[in-house]
Amino acid sequence: MTDEPPLRWRDSPRLILADYLASLPTTLAIVAGLWAFSTRSTGMLGSVLTALAIGYLALAVIEPVFRQATHHYEVTRDSLRHEAGLVEQRRRDFPWRSIAAINTERPWAHRVLGLYRLTLTQAGDESTRVVLRGVTRPTVDLVLGRVEAALPAGHAPAPAGAEQSDRTIYAASVPELVLMSFVYGQVVVLAAAVAATLWDLLEEAGLLESLGFAAGRLPVWAQVLGAIAVGLLIGVCATLVRYFRFRVGVNDRSRLSIRFGLLEPHERRIDPAAVEGLVLHRNLVEQWSGRARLALLTTDSAAQLRSNLLLPSLPVDVVRSIAEEYFADLVPADSLLDHRPRRVRAVLVSLGALGVAAGAGLALHRWTGLPVWAALLAGLTVLLAALVLGTSSTTRFSSEDARNLTHVTTRFASERQTTLRTRAVGQVATVSWLRPRPRFLWVALGAYAGRPLHWFALGHPRAAVDDLARQIRSGLGTDGHRAQPWGFTR
Repeated sequence: MTDEPPLRWRDSPRLILADYLASLPTTLAIVAGLWAFSTRSTGMLGSVLTALAIGYLALAVIEPVFRQATHHYEVTRDSLRHEAGLVEQRRRDFPWRSIAAINTERPWAHRVLGLYRLTLTQAGDESTRVVLRGVTRPTVDLVLGRVEAALPAGHAPAPAGAEQSDRTIYAASVPELVLMSFVYGQVVVLAAAVAATLWDLLEEAGLLESLGFAAGRLPVWAQVLGAIAVGLLIGVCATLVRYFRFRVGVNDRSRLSIRFGLLEPHERRIDPAAVEGLVLHRNLVEQWSGRARLALLTTDSAAQLRSNLLLPSLPVDVVRSIAEEYFADLVPADSLLDHRPRRVRAVLVSLGALGVAAGAGLALHRWTGLPVWAALLAGLTVLLAALVLGTSSTTRFSSEDARNLTHVTTRFASERQTTLRTRAVGQVATVSWLRPRPRFLWVALGAYAGRPLHWFALGHPRAAVDDLARQIRSGLGTDGHRAQPWGFTR
């Protein structure tokens, strides 16, 4: 059987227009601002600002054309080849079998022009990723098909023409997304960002003074409640738009998929062999509401902000059931979900840390005469130190020799349990007292799961650390076989 002829292409010419559309608001704002300052300035400064505006505009026009002309891609039976450069050409080959995760995105400008952005990742750093910035749907299907076909023999591709079945693990409803925005605190973060943007737009439109005059006629309590209501509404709406139709599924080739997004749909596919760990997390709100979240550590975790959110905040029983069904070989024998949360202790610890920080800031402000901003900065520094000290004091390491797993559990203000395959653990460093004691003074654990990971523990029991170190030295975690972390059942 002869090899199929390679397919070679460049990004679609429509990508140039998509880049222009996506950068148009920013480009116009920057150029207009520089031009406005240049007209009010005289002498050398005005000339410099005018030159900067012209240069930025020229760069914004030329860069998409140059990139589209100098980047080439080639699909062969065994790999994807990426060539870039004009004077100095660079070539990178990405074997299909090495692709750990695939991200499919459609920003609004791409959607208008019928394009997709496809990111193929081997590991966590930039050098192990290739981005197909503007491709059509047939090209997306071709690349995804080649990656699927490169799965191990146990996950052979389906016959030609056969449809892949896709089983839904979890689909978030609107009420769950609303609750997630409050549990994660995204209401505050997103509301602040959107509110700042709206403030600038209203100010530019000249409507800020009229709205402020109208609001000033209301009572103070009504103004406060109105501001809170508007902020919460903005945060909730932003969360709904970002995570619209959040869905997690698995196909009959055991490849996991995560889909979400309204204005910019996002799809992420994860190879089973890329999973290196499991993360269970409960913050203070989740401990009191009986909920938890689940995330994965993969070989490209650095590109995903340390982990891949799999299940947002859900009831503990639901998270436990899904974890045991699809990730049975990664669920700890002594799971965090099997223990009742220490709610009262978590509240007292949080209040204590905040109290110490506030007391330190007020004391410095009163006794030393520091300005308010300096006292606030000092209080935040004390709060950070208290959190680091408390987290390190409650972090504990354990291992399961039979399954080659390492667990890192922290129960401070929030609760977090990370389970890693022992092959991902690189080192265990300890600092002990001059005389042997049942506890180490300080322990550090280093691992790699798409990015370097580090944990620190104070006053850790010696026996558990010795067991983990012995397991690493004996080579139990160095087996190259990558077990399938979840299964598909018809």
